[in-house]
Amino acid sequence: MKKILLTLLSILLCINVFAQNETYYSQGVDLINEGEYEQAVEVLTQSIESRETPEWLPYLLRSIAYSNTQKITSALNDTEIALQKINSDKQQKKDKIYWIYSVRAEIFSSTEDYSKAVSEITTSIKFSPSKAITKSLLKMRGDYHFWNKNYGASIKDYNQVLKQDKTNTTMKVLIVRSIVTEQESQFYRTGKSNTAELKKALTLADEVIAAEPDFDAAYKFRVRANVLMNNYGDAIRDAYRFRESYSTIVTSLSGDDRAIYAEKLFFQCADLDSAAAEKILLEKMDNTPDNPLPCYLLALLYADEDNHTKGIEMLTQAINRTDRELGDLLIMRARFYYSNKDYESALNDLHIAKQQNDSNTYIYYLEGNFYNKMEKWEDAAKSFGEGIRLRPDVSELYVLRANDYIKMKNFELAQNDMDSALKLDTTDIDVLVSYAYFYMEKGDRKTSNEMYQKVLNVLDSVAEENELNNEYLAMIYNNIAYNYVKLGDYEQAMTYVQKALDYDDESGYIWDTRGELYFCLKKYEECIADMNKSIEMRNEDGSEPANSYYYRGRARLELGQTEDGNADIQKAADLKHEEAMEFLKDKN
Repeated sequence: MKKILLTLLSILLCINVFAQNETYYSQGVDLINEGEYEQAVEVLTQSIESRETPEWLPYLLRSIAYSNTQKITSALNDTEIALQKINSDKQQKKDKIYWIYSVRAEIFSSTEDYSKAVSEITTSIKFSPSKAITKSLLKMRGDYHFWNKNYGASIKDYNQVLKQDKTNTTMKVLIVRSIVTEQESQFYRTGKSNTAELKKALTLADEVIAAEPDFDAAYKFRVRANVLMNNYGDAIRDAYRFRESYSTIVTSLSGDDRAIYAEKLFFQCADLDSAAAEKILLEKMDNTPDNPLPCYLLALLYADEDNHTKGIEMLTQAINRTDRELGDLLIMRARFYYSNKDYESALNDLHIAKQQNDSNTYIYYLEGNFYNKMEKWEDAAKSFGEGIRLRPDVSELYVLRANDYIKMKNFELAQNDMDSALKLDTTDIDVLVSYAYFYMEKGDRKTSNEMYQKVLNVLDSVAEENELNNEYLAMIYNNIAYNYVKLGDYEQAMTYVQKALDYDDESGYIWDTRGELYFCLKKYEECIADMNKSIEMRNEDGSEPANSYYYRGRARLELGQTEDGNADIQKAADLKHEEAMEFLKDKN
């Protein structure tokens, strides 16, 4: 729900006229402006109760405070009382009634009941005491029509304002917004748009840009209009101009909404015509030798094509063009090196970035993940530890360090980190799943399944509000099944592995679980069939599933297929499967 502040400026201007000696009024307005709405209600209530016949204004102010505490019924009741008060006071001029209807309109708007908001603001317009106020109210009604998806009505209201103020660039942009949004809506419904209307929008946008070259919204809507007209080259140029308004690369990497939106706008156009985007950026790069932005955007463009080598070249050029944004560019280049599996270069860039800013948690997060990829568990744990020192409220960092401790068989420290993560949120699914995995690795299969059951309970509680991921559910059911395999409860194992396959039959590790279960049940043909599927699908990271080779080999030996069985077990041993290596050791 949005805040109701729109009419406060007008009310503030009238405080001296209506209540020079009424300190409660000014206190109430101050509290509303400071966002202290509950206190504002209390102060204004005192004002109302302290007078035998209170005026209409404190009720109107209190309605604004009520609406901002989401007490809509109380807010509307106060506006009704304010109307009664102002209408019953014969000495009170009625030229302020429009305030009350304006506030009512905003209250309904805050609940997204735009039809009622339009009705209230229409009444407010009837009581408007001047052309200037009528212009403001028409603009409000145009906004309500727009949010109510009545674009034609919004254009009509904006045009009425524009007739009174022909150079009003804001109105022109709002008309452009309505036209473009209406045409996009029509295009999504029918596959067609009105070219004449889009040309009208472009003409208005051009007028705005001619008057105010830095009016960013005009470029944004011109982009959208050009996309609908298949003018992708023009759209890309405008999208670049819009992105250039937020040219600091640091804002993009640290989550500045406007910069991210501008960047998405550019790449949406680039998806339509990547060749044109590349050409435009190369031109910008040549024509603006001190600007890192075109190099940066080219790097991202190449990354979308999985060409991280060219992306690294562009980021290197961007780094050479600036020192103000060096840290963020180094972080980005590190990620590109990582994608190219050049982990040493990736870490080197992170270390330089860390020298510039050793309080950036994201650097330690990436560093830990890079070390993990290199299987340097101790170094990774230290990096995540630095991240935790800076941000002890991020559960993911504890979980990542716990997983490194698990790799190092330090289960005590791993459990401490899991406990810390869980304290931050006892219903965090990712933490609960990681904790269940921790117990699996520790060999405590019973407790692991108890943790997985907690996960399923939490998922059940949110199932109606969220669309659950089938692959995620399959993973949980598979792990429960695997625990039951190791516990020797084959009936329960079969129940859960079948649930896993019902959700996902395209992941090899689930077939591996059932294959091992079949081996335990001495169903060797079925074991071999499932392990064949697992081996064919490979692991998620593309590696070969050692466990599948091992149990297929064992099943083949049981069926007297000695040569093939021994080859499978040798293959598993080559893949560092501990049971396979122990099996061959005992055999020899």
